[in-house]
Amino acid sequence: VLLDAADAIGTTSNRISTDVGTLAARVTGGATAGDIFVSQVDGTRDALTIGAVTAVNTGATSLNGITTANGNDSTVSTAAGTLTVVQDVAANGGGFVDLRAGGAASDIALNGATVSAGSGTLQLIAGRSITTNTTTDATVELSTSGGVLLDAADAIGTTSNRISTDVGTLAARVTGAATAGDIFVSQVDGTRDALTVGSVTAVNSGATSLNGITTANGNDITVTTVAGTLTVVQNVAANGGGFVDLRAGGGTSDIAING
Repeated sequence: VLLDAADAIGTTSNRISTDVGTLAARVTGGATAGDIFVSQVDGTRDALTIGAVTAVNTGATSLNGITTANGNDSTVSTAAGTLTVVQDVAANGGGFVDLRAGGAASDIALNGATVSAGSGTLQLIAGRSITTNTTTDATVELSTSGGVLLDAADAIGTTSNRISTDVGTLAARVTGAATAGDIFVSQVDGTRDALTVGSVTAVNSGATSLNGITTANGNDITVTTVAGTLTVVQNVAANGGGFVDLRAGGGTSDIAING
């Protein structure tokens, strides 16, 4: 499905409901209400891929991924299926990105693509896990000068496929009973370098604002920077026998536990 509009695609209460394989979309105009709202239903396909769609007939433009203009937002959700991102999702300026995969067996899979905003919040909520198929730091999965909120039942990244970020502030949690429900995040040597573990306010309804990083069921937390200071201003708590591994890479990088 290719959706191309000047001002808006759906609204928060009247989302474009889909039962499709692949989605690509953009809004290009100057309207301040020019957001994107798409909801994949619990139907025939369930899962949804954000990817490339080739235009048909003359006068149309093929699209890759999802983009907005004029500081507007992108919200894409599935009711009961995995949301796979293979082309970039980019909210312009202070616009936010809200990606959600509903259902206990549903992941958000960031596979070779970047979810980004200029300064807006990136919010990813998965019924099971937030994953990537690229090795650690091979692709920057998340990029914004603002905050990133990661909320999953089972896991966020793995030891060899960490969620690579270039962001300002991180808050994350895993809440489920999976024994593999660990958190692995790596801040790349990129635009920002330094990373703060802090508070991130949720966007849209049905999401929970998060402070710091927490796990459940004895699972672990691993957060690293490649070349910047790691500042902790909200609690980092591994449940039960889970461990916490914080590392700040680079000869001038500190771990600052501030308050």
